[in-house]
Amino acid sequence: MLRVFLAGEGSDELGGFAREPAYRPIPHEPGLVEALLRRVRVDGWQVVDAVPWRRIVKLKVGKGMHGAERRNVLGFVLMASEAGCTVAAFVRDRDRDPERAAAIESAIDECSARFSAVRVIGGVAVEAIEAWLLAINGDLRSEEHSDPKNLLGIAGLHAKIAIVDSADLDHLPRDAVSLGAWLGRARTTLARD
Repeated sequence: MLRVFLAGEGSDELGGFAREPAYRPIPHEPGLVEALLRRVRVDGWQVVDAVPWRRIVKLKVGKGMHGAERRNVLGFVLMASEAGCTVAAFVRDRDRDPERAAAIESAIDECSARFSAVRVIGGVAVEAIEAWLLAINGDLRSEEHSDPKNLLGIAGLHAKIAIVDSADLDHLPRDAVSLGAWLGRARTTLARD
């Protein structure tokens, strides 16, 4: 059984895991990261824990522009390793920051060298995870919208998860590059036991 540690920006990504451990509902409420992973592989893995992006203990290594993104990714994968997890899965919104994706991709590469026992499923949603939902719904320009949250027009996590649950993830619009890359990582990682 693969042990998975999740990270995301808030309750949409993490569901009940976005709350402090003492206030998490039992059974836990999944978020979009877990829902997407379940569409890739239904069983053979379990979520052990999760952390909101703002609560990641940053690994203090190096400096420079986007050093915080790098330290967050490294800190998150270290947390996953310390929790005995073999998979660390996260999504970070790009939020109109053109350098964020490159910084996070570089950090993911660095994690492979530093934490060989933990496989990383991670990436940046352009511009936000709601753009992925637009793509799943067939929007051919999902990554071009500056405010996909507003455009989606859906409130509530259950409605968002319903979009993922009914999706055909094998036939996404070609422009959904960030979602396609994330799903590719998930498929490769979860296919290995």
